Amino acid sequence: MKMKRIFNQILKPYKTIIKELEGNYTNIKVTIGKTFCCFCRDVEDLEINVPLLEDKMGAKAFYNKMINKLQENGIDEIYSSEILSFLHELGHIYTYNKFNDFTYCKMATLITKVQNVDIIANNKKLTNWLYKCYFNLALERNADKWAINYIKKNPETVRRWEKSI
Repeated sequence: MKMKRIFNQILKPYKTIIKELEGNYTNIKVTIGKTFCCFCRDVEDLEINVPLLEDKMGAKAFYNKMINKLQENGIDEIYSSEILSFLHELGHIYTYNKFNDFTYCKMATLITKVQNVDIIANNKKLTNWLYKCYFNLALERNADKWAINYIKKNPETVRRWEKSI
């Protein structure tokens, strides 16, 4: 029972963010998972996983990509990996397109396998190339755009949310 209470404390700020969002998606479930990820099964079944510990390789690649995109969009402020990751996952929900789902799932599976195979994961060139391919998928780019636009329009809100996480 104590562990459930700890998980609820970890998830509380994320659930608060969802309650504050404008739009149709206040029914998003937030759960503990292995990585930041989003499941858009349908509008009634939306879920975002928040990790306790994150894969360093993937988190670093994602964070560097987002910092570059923020700078490209004229945002010089530095945000934490956690808030950028969460906003990106929300972006998946707000921009989901089933048309790209199959390609996205194949690439996400490949990335997961690469992270779990030492001989490949230790090959930085190959790993970086795979992340570059993954980050250039339409679903990923759309989620990034949504997150960046949200930050541009609501910097004070995002900064407040970041402090709560």
